[in-house]
Amino acid sequence: MKKFSVIFLLLCVTLFAKEYEVKFEFRSPYKANMVYLTGDFANWNPTAYPMKYNMQDDTWRIKIKLKEGRYLYKFVINGSDWKHDPNNPKKVPDGYGGFNSVLEVGEAYKLEFNEKRGDGKIRNEGIGFSIEENKYYDPYSENGIRFIVRTAKNDVEKVYLYINGAKKTYYELKLIRSDDRFDYY
Repeated sequence: MKKFSVIFLLLCVTLFAKEYEVKFEFRSPYKANMVYLTGDFANWNPTAYPMKYNMQDDTWRIKIKLKEGRYLYKFVINGSDWKHDPNNPKKVPDGYGGFNSVLEVGEAYKLEFNEKRGDGKIRNEGIGFSIEENKYYDPYSENGIRFIVRTAKNDVEKVYLYINGAKKTYYELKLIRSDDRFDYY
């Protein structure tokens, strides 16, 4: 019964290609000719997203669309001075003595999960997969096609991939990592 439940959920859920409009605001600590937004969603290109300056409140702004996920970002002043977001308390070390700001986008990041493996229940809100995103699906992986499925942390015992017409119909996915909210198979 548990095996069927997991497979059924993965087959029936069209997972998370929804985009969210996210607004970023930044006040430069000194006079800036230009401020850019960048992050892992932009391959850390320092001029990826030019921001617009509002003289009335001395603030740089931009709205961009992002899919559900956890992102790291910074602001780049005048093309060379990288700053984390001082208004966002969520940050992680950047490996260079500074910090990257953390942005969590989507409904699954607003929910609290306190799941227990083996209880016979699965939280649909924690399941994540999108064939459009290479963090979940990579047809060019060196060892074949890579599928990654996200579940709420400690929610499921096993995850199976069903491929109709394949030699082997079911493939068990292995738990490869976990964070404070999710498990990734």
